[in-house]
Amino acid sequence: MRILKYLDFKDELNLFEATKTDPINRWASVLDFIWKKEKKYTFWTKQYEIFDKNTELMRNFLSCISSTVEELTLWDATPGRLECWTEFEFPKMRSLRYSTIFCNSDEKTRLHGNDSVPVLQLMAKLFPGLHHLNPSSFERFDLYHFAQWRHLKKLDKSYCDDFGALKSAIENGSFQMLENLSILEEDLNDECFNMLINLPNLRTIVMLCGSDCVISLDRRIQMRAEDIEHIILEFFYLNGLDNVSKLINVRQLTFIDMREDMFVDQDLDELITSLPQLERLDFKNVGHFECENELWNIVADCPSLKIFRMLKKKLGKDFISSDRSLMENVLNKRSTHLSLYFQVPEEVENLIRLYFKHPKLNVSFEPLEFEEIGKDSLTFHYRKT
Repeated sequence: MRILKYLDFKDELNLFEATKTDPINRWASVLDFIWKKEKKYTFWTKQYEIFDKNTELMRNFLSCISSTVEELTLWDATPGRLECWTEFEFPKMRSLRYSTIFCNSDEKTRLHGNDSVPVLQLMAKLFPGLHHLNPSSFERFDLYHFAQWRHLKKLDKSYCDDFGALKSAIENGSFQMLENLSILEEDLNDECFNMLINLPNLRTIVMLCGSDCVISLDRRIQMRAEDIEHIILEFFYLNGLDNVSKLINVRQLTFIDMREDMFVDQDLDELITSLPQLERLDFKNVGHFECENELWNIVADCPSLKIFRMLKKKLGKDFISSDRSLMENVLNKRSTHLSLYFQVPEEVENLIRLYFKHPKLNVSFEPLEFEEIGKDSLTFHYRKT
């Protein structure tokens, strides 16, 4: 097993092929054991080319992994490449990411043969127990395919063609188990959005903005605003806020990669100070907080705040104020402790360690992780109703 760690996948297959018929050779059985132990596989052009030359080897490999594999990524999938997969069952498959090839009719015939069964339909047949589906497909989705996945909890359709009959699919009982959805904003009219956010188990919806659309935070919080717990804005223009007073249960607010021209201080302050239950603020590379006084002013206006996290790769040492009175006054008035998490240049970190000291203040410099979705995106996390 130590030796096999030095082999790439192609060499593993060659070794298996060379030793599988020898009854006293243990290499094939060891490879079988290792392949079964691995729960996640990715197939792309190089793997397909190997198996195209030896379909029996493909069957041997699939017979090893079919009963145990849980997560697959299949790039450039075609019906022809999936043909022998239909001979096996995949009872533990839960997560699938795949792409199809965009091609004209002649190219489709060459790649797919005369098989007109779409890739998505084959996926539904092969993996009926999926919990997570992430297609990057040029096929049109339809009601039939989604009806097969009754256990689907997470769907990412950010990089595939139009849903098709989305409204009909919801009305006919699809997506009842869906908890997490990523979708292009251009696919959402108000009626569709309202139907989605009222699905019984939906907890998270991610809206990505295409090149010709602009997501309106104010417009999207009109429905079920009181159930939103966490909002993430990534490279997002913040303006025109009239409905923020409806966000009475937001506990966490996250800003990621936002330039200074993407908001004005008044909008940002209005949003933050309008959230009566806000407990946590996250800022990653945001064109704000060039001076620490901006931080303390927000803390002063947000007495419910417990956690403030800031990752800023470009921050000068002039961030630190020589006057410590504002920090002292703000923290003295607080009834609870405040935890600050910083990931900043070393010279700024050293100054924060020196000056950010108070009995009600905890400061940490551990590496920070953020839930990043994609450029021009708006994410709502809803509470259970």
